Amino acid sequence: MQLLPKAIIYLGSEEGLKDENAIPQFTKQVGRFLLTLGAEVVFKTLTDAFSKLEGRVAYRKSLVYMAHELFTKRKRHITFEDKKQCVEKFLLPIGPDIRAMRAKEREAYCLLVGFWGKRQVVSPTDLKRIKDAWDVDEEGDFDEFEEDL
Repeated sequence: MQLLPKAIIYLGSEEGLKDENAIPQFTKQVGRFLLTLGAEVVFKTLTDAFSKLEGRVAYRKSLVYMAHELFTKRKRHITFEDKKQCVEKFLLPIGPDIRAMRAKEREAYCLLVGFWGKRQVVSPTDLKRIKDAWDVDEEGDFDEFEEDL
């Protein structure tokens, strides 16, 4: 269990935030933690970290980008049940924190949810629940975001 908090700390360190491979590497580690610790422990730990990071914009985004990486590029690292736990124990609980952000800070989260909807990364029911929790509008142009991925 102690390795997960260390991995989270590195991700938000100055070095981690500058390292373009930090999120993919962290995502691989999360895949291993899912096998050893279980999805509930992993995603609850991520939720706790996210909630404690108010004002650390890039750090918070990197935690959510890890979920995106799991859903889109590392699908073999996450089971259907793990994905459900990610939604239940991480993405929905951080909703109030995302809702409380200023519009500019929320833009990346809104684009991410739009991308998930466009690519059907999560179920339509889970997508609606995330949109409601994060207060994300139904419309948007996600091509610009897609090119960045």
